[in-house]
Amino acid sequence: VVLIDEIDKAPRDFPNSLLNVLDRMRFWVDEVEPRQHHAADLRPVVIITSNAERQLPDPFLRRVVFHHIDFPDAAGLARIVAAHFPPDAVGEGLAARAVERFVALRDALPDWQKRPATGELLVWVRVLTRALGADAAGAVEDAPLHALPCLQALVKTRRDLERLRQTA
Repeated sequence: VVLIDEIDKAPRDFPNSLLNVLDRMRFWVDEVEPRQHHAADLRPVVIITSNAERQLPDPFLRRVVFHHIDFPDAAGLARIVAAHFPPDAVGEGLAARAVERFVALRDALPDWQKRPATGELLVWVRVLTRALGADAAGAVEDAPLHALPCLQALVKTRRDLERLRQTA
């Protein structure tokens, strides 16, 4: 299996260059000294991810199979949080409240410049537990969205922060 993550963040010509590599199925492994060429005995499964931050070239899109993964609902987010944190590290109360408030925050603005994603949720839960400890669940539940504790872990642009404050 070959994983190429977030191809939409690569230089503009990368997807088309990648097509040449995939057509030949010849890969260079730069981390192996001396630099070696590895021809695949079997064709690997190649998984390429994109966050759709920019449109990929049409020639590239014609040669791939597209599969969209929806953003997880609250139950899915709760499972993700549970998978990343041992039960004793994050109380069930904090996990549930953090997911609930995170979903509300994502829905608060119709056009985020940088909408909080799952990665931000996980960082936020980690920061909350370290900064507030046992008080984190109550602090998350009681705060308005624009004043959530450790909000900087979720909101990444000044514009989004200002717009969130205007909704209060």
